[in-house]
Amino acid sequence: MCIRDRFTVGYGVYGIAGAYSDYADRVTDTTTGAAIEPSIYSLMALIDFNLSIGMQVTDKLYLGTGVDLIYGYLNANATKTYRGSTVPTQPDYRFDLDTTSDGWGIQGNLGVLYKVSDQWSVGAVYRTGARFDLEGDTTANFNGLREKSDHYHRFVQPASWGLGVAYRPDSDWLISFDWTRTDWTKFKWPLGDVTYDNQGALLRSVREDPDWFPADAFHLGFEYQYSSRLALRGGLYTEESGMPGHSEGLTMSVSGGMDIVSLGFGYQFDKWTMDVLVGTMNGTAHNGTSHNCVEFGFTFKRTWDD
Repeated sequence: MCIRDRFTVGYGVYGIAGAYSDYADRVTDTTTGAAIEPSIYSLMALIDFNLSIGMQVTDKLYLGTGVDLIYGYLNANATKTYRGSTVPTQPDYRFDLDTTSDGWGIQGNLGVLYKVSDQWSVGAVYRTGARFDLEGDTTANFNGLREKSDHYHRFVQPASWGLGVAYRPDSDWLISFDWTRTDWTKFKWPLGDVTYDNQGALLRSVREDPDWFPADAFHLGFEYQYSSRLALRGGLYTEESGMPGHSEGLTMSVSGGMDIVSLGFGYQFDKWTMDVLVGTMNGTAHNGTSHNCVEFGFTFKRTWDD
C-alpha cells in the first residue's frame, strides 16, 4: 500500500521454518530375542506475522524496516516397546513421551537498497533474531510410572544478515545473487534446553549447549517478464548447516547442508498477484545419509493504491 508517494507499507503471514518427522521400525534383539518397536512423531513450525514500511530517500536510495511477530509450535511423541525377552536381567518394558508447547517472539528487520545504475542494484538486510519461551506440558510413562509436568523451552530464532546484487540486462530480464549468514551459536534445539516445573525420575530439566555454529547460504535467481502479466522464474539455493554431526538424530538429520533447484511463475491480475513454484531439495548428513524431497509454493498478494 503506497502512502504519500515515498512510503510503502506491507504486511503478510507466512511460514519461516518447519520440520516434520514420522518414523516407526521393528527389530529383534539377537541376545534376548525381544522385539524392539520404536516410533517417533514430531512437528515444529514457526509462523511469521509481518508489518513493514519502506521509504524512498532519493531516486537511488531506499530504506526499509519491519517487525515480525513469530508464533512457534512444537509437538513430539516418542514410544519404545521391548517385549518377549528371554533374559531375566533384561525384562520387558514400554516407554512413552508426549510433549506439546507453543509461544511468541518478536524480531526486527532493517534493509537498504541502492540503485547504482539502471541495470545494477545492491542491497543489504539485517534481522535481529528473536528469543522466546515455548510453554506447554509433557507426559512420560515407563512401565506404569507416570509423570506429568508443565514446562518451557528457551528457544532462539537466530540473527542473520545478507548482501545481494541484482542485474537487469534489459527490461525483460532480472538476474540476482545474494549471500546470507545465520548466527546459530546461541541456538538450542528445544529438547536440549527444557525446564520442568515438576521434576521426577523420568522428567528432568536439561540445559545443554549443542555447539551450533554460523552458516552461510547462497542464492542465484532469474526472472523473465514474458508478458505484461506473466513472469517466469527459476533459482538455485545452497545452504550450509550450523548443526554439528553429534546433534544428528531421527528428528534432526540434515546436518551437512542442502541444495534446492526451483522453477515457477507469477501472474498479475488487476489487483492480485499469484506466485507458484515447484522445486527439488537434496540434503546430506555428516554420516553420509541423503535426503530428497519435492517442494511446492503458492501465494496470493494484493496491492492497494493510496
